[in-house]
Amino acid sequence: MHSRSDKEEVLSKCSHTLFSDKIDQPQPIPKTFSTKKTTGGNSHENWCLLRLRPLMTGHHVHEGDKTWEVLMALKDRLELVVSQRFTDESLFYLESEVSEHRQLLLNAFPHCRLHPKCHYIEHHPYLI
Repeated sequence: MHSRSDKEEVLSKCSHTLFSDKIDQPQPIPKTFSTKKTTGGNSHENWCLLRLRPLMTGHHVHEGDKTWEVLMALKDRLELVVSQRFTDESLFYLESEVSEHRQLLLNAFPHCRLHPKCHYIEHHPYLI
C-alpha cells in the first residue's frame, strides 16, 4: 500500500493539529514493522490510528483494494464493539458483521492462518 516513511510523514504533519491528547497519539511506525508485522502501541493509540487512517492515506488507495476493505471493515466493527449501549438488534448485527469481517480477511489473505483470538471475537456479541 504505502511505505513506512509515507505514513511517518503523514503522522508527523498531523501530530500538531490532530493530536491534542498525547496519550491517544499513535506511535511512530517502527522500522521493524515489515518483519514483525505489528505497529506496536496500546489499544487507544491503535484505535486512534485506525480511525484517522482513512483521512491520512485513504486518497492513495485504489478502489477495490482488498486489504483496505479489510481494514475499513475492522474500523467499522470496532466502532460497534466499543458502543456504550447495545440492543438485541445491534448485537445480532455485530454478530453478522464479525462473521463477514472474518470472511473478508480470509478472502484477502487466503494463506493467512488465523490466531485463536480471531475465533474468540466471534463469541463477543454473546458475552456483551
